[in-house]
Amino acid sequence: MEPERSIQPQTTQTSLTSMKLPSLTRISRLATHGAAFTSLARAISRATRKAAFLLLSVAVLLAGGAATVRGQSGVDDFNPNIDPNDTLVLVTVVQPDGKILIGGIFRTVSGVTRNNIARLNPDGTLDTGFNPNANGTVDTIAMQADGKILAGGVFNTIGGQTRNRIARLDAVTGLADSWNPNANVDVRSIAVQADGKILAGGVFNTIGGQTRNFIARIDAVTGLADSWNPNATVGVNTIAIGVTTIAVQPDGKILVGGSFSAANGNSIGGQMRNYIARLDATTGLADSFDPNANSDVSSIAVQADGKILAGGDFNGANSIGGQPRNFIARLDPATGLADSFDPNANSDVFSIAVQADGKILAGGLFNGANSIGGQTRNRIARLDATTGLADSFDPNANMQIDAIAVQADGKVLVGGSFTTVAPNGGAAVTRNFIARLYGDATGSTPASQLLNIATRLKVLNGDNVLIGGFIITGTDPKKVLILGIGPSLAQFFSGSLSDPTLELYQGNTLLQMNDNWKSDQQAEIEATGIPPSNDLESAIVRTLDPGSYTAILRGKGDATGIGVVQAYDLNQAANSKFGNIATRGFVDSGDNAMIGGFIIGPGSGGSTTVVVRAIGPSLSNFGVSGALPDPTVELHDGNGATIAFNDNWADDANEGSIPPSLKPGDPHESALYRVLPPGNYTAIMRGTGDSTGIGLVEVYNVQ
Repeated sequence: MEPERSIQPQTTQTSLTSMKLPSLTRISRLATHGAAFTSLARAISRATRKAAFLLLSVAVLLAGGAATVRGQSGVDDFNPNIDPNDTLVLVTVVQPDGKILIGGIFRTVSGVTRNNIARLNPDGTLDTGFNPNANGTVDTIAMQADGKILAGGVFNTIGGQTRNRIARLDAVTGLADSWNPNANVDVRSIAVQADGKILAGGVFNTIGGQTRNFIARIDAVTGLADSWNPNATVGVNTIAIGVTTIAVQPDGKILVGGSFSAANGNSIGGQMRNYIARLDATTGLADSFDPNANSDVSSIAVQADGKILAGGDFNGANSIGGQPRNFIARLDPATGLADSFDPNANSDVFSIAVQADGKILAGGLFNGANSIGGQTRNRIARLDATTGLADSFDPNANMQIDAIAVQADGKVLVGGSFTTVAPNGGAAVTRNFIARLYGDATGSTPASQLLNIATRLKVLNGDNVLIGGFIITGTDPKKVLILGIGPSLAQFFSGSLSDPTLELYQGNTLLQMNDNWKSDQQAEIEATGIPPSNDLESAIVRTLDPGSYTAILRGKGDATGIGVVQAYDLNQAANSKFGNIATRGFVDSGDNAMIGGFIIGPGSGGSTTVVVRAIGPSLSNFGVSGALPDPTVELHDGNGATIAFNDNWADDANEGSIPPSLKPGDPHESALYRVLPPGNYTAIMRGTGDSTGIGLVEVYNVQ
């Protein structure tokens, strides 16, 4: 995680002061981290309390009920819930759209029949439209540039067709197309060249209509094997696992690993090569690269600098690259010699992946004291690219890891035969055969911090619509979802907004607007897992650069009624924060107070510090007429209990702890400084003596 920064906002010239197109210009440090729902809990009067309880229910429904505060571990909420009576996940592949392909030996995912291959939405729910239904193990999956999906394994039917051990599937339906190389024995590895030709490795000796031992290259149109023929063989008393891993270098040369051995002479590419080789992309001949491993190579990965990482079963003296390297090594791309990188694992390494920062993830069977990188690491570890030492990332799987993939947001997907992970010494978390881990510096859940906020308000017209401002801080763009909710509240509230519209601005520039959410971006909104439940409601998905933004919720045709505006962070691991959200609108009396809900979490269970402000009279300094003359703010916990109240900010017991830049500009305005544990909270803004007017409620994370 990025280092904490002090808050240095400007004075109260908040985004929501001038009515026309407000923008949140004051910089804040609200560390929003997560795509959670908003709590919007309880109000003080009986009627308002009932309404707020109902609004919490609405928020849960809108978010699919999946946004509870995360557990105290480095594993996130992603949980496809494969039946624990199944066997394992052997391969995980992240599609460019964020969906996740998995293959292995399993029968159900999320309670739905899925035989050996499935696709998951980014939140871990099942993509119900994709069902290739393989009748045997899926060992390997690769994607073509056009999005079609290549699968290999032990099956002989898949995608509704007879396909022996290799097939190509439609990216939407999962049905097999006419491409049919028809391998006679298992396919265990697939890679796609830059020219689109398909490399396949395994235990077969015929494929694509030709005799090909363990490895072949297949035409992407016809499914026929071309003339490229490295002709791998195994040695005496060697178990034929064939070619199990293929990696294409940037220069087009092809790295292969497996069980081929020189015991009987030339083993691959016309040369004696033991368990690992590099092949010419034109001739199929092995070049001079000869690490000469003493046992199987199960995984190969290429670093950005061209150096080659290998994992497998090799171990002992002179085991690979001319050095004693136990189960994992790094090889010079020219000579094949092992360099000083020596994690010294105590058992097999089945999978290797390289993070964007160059650190190396390794998974396999190693476990126990001093098991890899000089540390106790059970079946998965992250290694320093220079020293080979394991860092503090410690997911602690209870059984083997077979597959590792790194998402674009830095999170780490792992597959295998494990049923629990217990990151960083925490309690065991059930994850059957697949889990997603935080990829931050420690591999643990980020420290407790403020998540997204939503606000409920009676939406009027003219200057009294519902206006929400937020800031994205940091350096990376952030994908966000913004919702404008109205008619689905009718089952909980009388007088809900019947047909909301939503506008997104940056400064005075209209970036996007939406009336009915299905009219635009429907598929993208549904893919978030948090679509509105009523077709008349509004939603916008957009990737935004760091900066200040404003969302405006109106009633179509100047209609009025109760509405909710919500914002969600869809890319939590980006080097940016979903900054503080402030909401401006007309604060009425009784049940039509301004109600804002927020969640603290995820985290290790530690508390975090917030400042909640209710701003009214100082808005007049910015040309806002009818400002609320004397606001109060109440803070309620997830059970509805009042945990803090303030009328005039200087009277609060903790006023001395409020950062100077966050002290309100008028003595009648309200502010609370509180240290809060993870959970759901509600901030309610009212006018003293049932007064009404335009007000602004804000929440900051100051830790």
